[in-house]
This record gives sequence, C-alpha cells and structure tokens, in this order.
Amino acid sequence: MKLVYTRGPGGLLVVILAWSGAVAPPGVAGAAERSSLEEIVVTARLREQSLQSVPLSIAAFGAADLQNRGIESLADLASYLPGVDFASSGAIDSRRIIIRGQSQQSRVGDEVNVATFVDGVYTPGFSGTSVLFDAVERVEVIRGPQSALYGRNSFAGTVNYILKKPTDTLAFGVRGTLGNYDRQGVSGYVSGPVFDDALLARLDVAHNETGGTLTNEVTGKPLNNTKTDFVRLALRSVLVERVEIDAAISYQDDEFTSPAQTEIDDFSPRRVGRPAGGGSPFELGAVFNQFGTIAAPRIGRRVQGRIDDVAGSFFKDELAGGTREAWRANLSVNLDLGAVKLTSLTGWQDRETYFISDLDTSPDGTFFGGAFAPLPSGNGLYQTGSGPWEDRQEISQDLRLSSNSDGPFSWLAGLYYSRENFRDRRIRFSRPSLVGTTGVIAPLPPPQVDDDSKLRNEFKSVYGAVELALDGGWTLSAEGRYTREDKRSDNIADNFPSNNEPKGLLEDDYSYFTPRFIVSWEPQDGVLLYTLAAKGIKSGGFNPAADEGEQFYDTEQNWTYEIGSKLGFLDGRAQVNTSIYYVDWDDQQILTFGQVNIVDPIVANVGKSEVKGLELEGRLLPADWLELNLGYAYTDSKYKEALFKTSQGWIDCAEIGMQCVANPASSTGVVSSGRVDGKQLQYSSKHSLALGGQVSTPAGYRDWDTFVRADWLYKSRRYVDEGNVGYIPGYDTVNLRLGLRNPEWSFEGFCNNMLNDQTPVLAFASRDFGGVPHFTVTNRDGRMCGVTVGYSWRN
Repeated sequence: MKLVYTRGPGGLLVVILAWSGAVAPPGVAGAAERSSLEEIVVTARLREQSLQSVPLSIAAFGAADLQNRGIESLADLASYLPGVDFASSGAIDSRRIIIRGQSQQSRVGDEVNVATFVDGVYTPGFSGTSVLFDAVERVEVIRGPQSALYGRNSFAGTVNYILKKPTDTLAFGVRGTLGNYDRQGVSGYVSGPVFDDALLARLDVAHNETGGTLTNEVTGKPLNNTKTDFVRLALRSVLVERVEIDAAISYQDDEFTSPAQTEIDDFSPRRVGRPAGGGSPFELGAVFNQFGTIAAPRIGRRVQGRIDDVAGSFFKDELAGGTREAWRANLSVNLDLGAVKLTSLTGWQDRETYFISDLDTSPDGTFFGGAFAPLPSGNGLYQTGSGPWEDRQEISQDLRLSSNSDGPFSWLAGLYYSRENFRDRRIRFSRPSLVGTTGVIAPLPPPQVDDDSKLRNEFKSVYGAVELALDGGWTLSAEGRYTREDKRSDNIADNFPSNNEPKGLLEDDYSYFTPRFIVSWEPQDGVLLYTLAAKGIKSGGFNPAADEGEQFYDTEQNWTYEIGSKLGFLDGRAQVNTSIYYVDWDDQQILTFGQVNIVDPIVANVGKSEVKGLELEGRLLPADWLELNLGYAYTDSKYKEALFKTSQGWIDCAEIGMQCVANPASSTGVVSSGRVDGKQLQYSSKHSLALGGQVSTPAGYRDWDTFVRADWLYKSRRYVDEGNVGYIPGYDTVNLRLGLRNPEWSFEGFCNNMLNDQTPVLAFASRDFGGVPHFTVTNRDGRMCGVTVGYSWRN
C-alpha cells in the first residue's frame, strides 16, 4: 500500500520525521502484515516520486498518523516536529509556528514568517493558521524558504493542510471522543457517488471541545479551551476524459476561552530592566522630583532567569476569550492535454475574528485614576481587557502549465493573483470591579475602538521551474518567482492611548525576485545526496498610526544554504535522512518605538540574524509488528546585529547581562544600549527531540489488531525576550495510545502529557491602560486522558 502525499508547486526543505503509521485506519485490513517500510509518494514538483528520491525534505502526517499520535491542533503538530516550535500568548492573533528558529515577536505587523495553505489556497494572517484536524487527509510541514514557487510569505517554511476528498464508492463513518476536564468531540462523514462517476460528493460535520486542566474561578469553566463546529461539502467530477474538477466549501465556527495565565508580582525581585527615564509617568514606582521629572526607577520590564510560574487559582473575566468564523471555498480544475497539463486553482475565504485578553487576571481589577481612568466615573478599581477585531476577505487565482512526460527535462510555468480586503481594529473594554470585594457583576459598556485601519493587499506574480536529469544520476533544477505587491492602508481612528488624529491613506508597493537552485546526485537506489540555495522574502507593510517617515517598513529576506542526504538500507526496513543548513537573515522586521510618538509601537527593518542547524530523522522496522522513529534537530539562531529601542536606557544593564553605555544622568552612571548581538532569538528551542514507537499485532480473534503507541517529545529552553534575560525551561511530553481495531471498528484509549509536565508555554510583558508593564506567563495544561470510539463502512 502506498501513501500518496501531494502539495502544490514548490520545494520542501525539511529533514525530520515523516512516518506513515503501521496501523491502517478503520476500513483497511492487514495492518500488522509488513516486511518493509511503506513507500511514501510525493508530488512536490507536480509528478509522483518516492519521497526518498526527491532532493527535498518533507514532514507529512496522514489521517492515520494524526489519529495514532493524537494530533488535534497546530501546537500538537509542532511538538512532534524537531526544529519546529509553537508560540502563542493565547490570543487568536498571536498563534504562530516557528521553523528553523526564525521567530517573530508577538505581533510584528500582520504578515507571518511561515505561510499556511488549505487545499493549496493561501490563508493570510496569524488568525488563519489552524483548521479542524478531523477533516484533514494529511498535513505537511515544510522547512526553509518556499518563496520561489509558493510565494506569499513562505519565508521560513510552509504548513499545508490537504482536506479529504470524495470517494468513488459509498462510505460513511463516525467517531466520538470523551475525556476528563471537559474533553469531548464527535465527527462524521458520508461519501460516495451522486451521479455514477460523473459527480462524487463528501460531507463532513464535526463538533469538538478541547477542554483544559486549569479552571477559571469566575466562571467555573476550563481555560485554554476551544470549541469548534465544522461542516464541509466537497465535490469531485470527471465529466470529460482527462478533465478533473474538485470543489469544496466549508464553514468553521470557533469559540475560545481565555488562556490560563499567571501574573508575576510587579515588585518581585526577579523583575529587572528598570528604565532611568521616559515612558509612561503612570508606571508603578514612579516618583517625581521638584522639576516634574521622574527621579526614581520604576517597575522592571523583564523577569530574570527561569520562568515556570503557575498560579494556584485563575481569575478571568467571563468575557475574556473570543470567536472566529471562517468560510472557505476552492475550485481546482486539472486538464490533461497530453504533452502538457493545465491546472487552475481558485480560492475564496471570508474570516472574522474577535478576541479579548483580560488585562487584570484578578477578581478585583486594577486601580486607575486621573487622566487614565478608563470610564467617566473617574478613579477606582476596574476590570479591563483589549484585543483584536478582524474582518478579512480574500480571493486568489493560480494558473499553472507544466510538462507531462517522464523525459530527462521537465518544466512548469504559472501566474498568480490574489486580493485581500482586511479591516484591523484594536478594541478595549472597562467596567467597575467584577467580583471579589463587591461580589456584583457590573454591566459591560460597549467596547471602545483604540485604532482602526482598512487595508487592501494585491499580489501578482509569475513563477516557473526547470529540471534536467544528466548521466550518472545527477539532476539540476532551478526555480524562481517574480512578485509585485500593491498595498494600501486607510487609518480611520487612532485613539487610546495616543489620541492622535488618524493618519488617513497610505500606499506602497514592493517588487522582488526569489530563486532557488538544487543539485542532487543519486548514484544508486537508496542513496541520495543534494545541496541547495534558496531565497525567502516576507512582505513589508505599514505602521498606520505612526508619524511621517516611520509609516512604512520594507520586506525582509533570507538566503538559506543546505546540504542533505537520504539513505535507505536493510532491504527497505531502515531510512536515515540528514540535513545541515545555514540561514543568512537581513532587514529583519523588529517591533520598536518611533522617534516622536513613543506611545504606539512600530515595526522597522533594524535587525540581522543567522541560523545554523542540523536535522536528523530515522525510521526503522526491526520486526513486522514494530516500527520505531527518531527525530532530532539542533537549531542555533542568533542575532548578528540588532538594536531594540524597547531595551534601551535600563539602569541595571550589568545585572541582566546587556551591553552598558555611559549615561551620567542615570543613578548607576550607565544604561543599556539596547543591542542584542549574539543573543538567541526568542521562543526557539536549541535542541528538540522526538522518539516514538508503535506495536501492531493480530489480536488472535478474526481480523482484529491490537496496537500500542508511545512518544517522548522534548524541547529545550526558550528565551522569552530579545536580551535573553528570562527563559522558559525545557519540557518533556509523553503521549500514550492503545486499543483495538478492525476494518470497521476502532476502540482507543489515550493519555496526553502523561508526566503531567506543566511547564509554561510563553511569557511576555504587556501594558495596562495606564502604561504599567505587567509580566504574564501563559500556562500549559497537564495530563488529559480519554477514550475514542470509531466506526466506518465502505461498500
């Protein structure tokens, strides 16, 4: 049996685990009968090839793989992939996957470092990076720049979701999951012919609730919980010979509770990074002298050392959390013209997201007074929150012509266009104390808009690739894409905290070329060596509320150089793949402050970084009933040249290990320069490991199989700030699944995070309405267990 993993045009630069589960999904018998590793077939360059003979690297998880590992979210997926990290403060607009250490700060603009595609259609923004996994046929995680043939911010890599297609025979199935801490879900599908072979259809419906081990004391409900309703209709038709048409439309409705977060005390001795002057005069610890200037250091803006704080109880406003509604549709037409193949892919999506982060994390709220009292009632305790409100629509068209032969020369050429309308608002709410001393819930006034911008983005590109096979097993390939971006932003509101006049209309365009070159050598079957060089580009953008001269930031770029190998031996029972790479990253987009308006943060191209790494993956079938996998990644990502204004002027620079410069006006005579050269990029693990094994044996009764799967996953420490002042310690994840399956039924038990490791996932500094920086730790769920029962039938 072959597992076929397909994706759109472009190369794939990953050398990590790409394991196809030993246990077939319900409906496939003989799962335990194997004498070699299953061949994985890819169409990464629009023709079917064995993964081991392609001079690229792919991490692909099929539906059975996702089920066997219990992967249900983007965070789960990243935990299984060495060299891949996941970062999120909990808000829907902050979720991002990090590939090869090329991390972003919390929300640097709206463009991401890793592009996400659903059925080949690009999904813009941070809030579109995840889908419901029940309907996923496979998911591919791709390392390295894909800009040559994918474009659209495939700067550090790509996550590609391929959803399930209709079958040519009648089939249906249902799965139900129930676990502790409110974990529950049910999904079902029906698939088959509608009009003989002329029209096939598939309908998927699902409801899923992730639950959580940490509870909101205000509502009694779990934190970190996502509730999802999903429905999708897919159609497939072959009306005329050599013409294949696929179409699908889906609707997904997500509800998010607040993340579980622990706030570190404002006056904790671990709080460092105390500014000598500037910033908000309302910061805690501020003391004014007779000249009206701040004479005493204020609250520290960082936390030093190990950060693994978990609160004993959590208080979150019941309105903290959010929703996301997403409509997606795509139409794919493939026309086989004999010598060539014509492919058309049309995409449309409409997505609206709303999320409020609780800024207090306490039952009584925060004291505000004077000009910063958030309600007309004046001084007092207030519950406060803020977050994004997004509304975006996008259409795209990809038209591609490719060679359709097995000769030594192959090629493809394509045109791409997309247009996005995006309204980006930051909102806040405030009301008197919620519970605690008052015990009374006050009514919530309408949310206030802090800033509001209307954006329109247009992308036009032409791309192509050629490949030539030479004697002796050598192959040369070249790919490239020329892109023009036309962007506009209309800033229609710039309220709290700056209270400036809106800046109005801004327009800019960006043009660039992104090539990739690959040389490979396959001297014999089972041996492949390759080297490549690829350029990645991430889009530029606007600071809509910034002052003149700081309203635009340019694209950032990287060149990635890689050497890799793929080896197969022991008569197909073993595979070992490796890669070594170097990334040279220029014009890095960094969050900073303007020269005039120091209240609103802006994005600027003020950084350079480099990444050196090693990736190793292995698969072994020591017995027909046992498969083992190993993945390891070493990722050394460092700033080469970078200046963070947000870290300038700290009087305790020596204590926190930052560069000191003379400043006689400070109490210590020196302050931090803000330079972070040589520091590790935040949110990226230097070492990561995935070790797993699966046993599958006949149960001894009819066609039933037993299976047991265990995985040990490890991520080393991750720094939470650009100066490497504080860090989240390394953490382990042990997952276990076991059960019984036959071609129709499956009974599974699972425990995720068996060791109950509750190491936090992120820590960051956020400011309240008065400008006071509070340091918040996003906590992780502990051990969660449950059972899943599934039934499927196929004619």
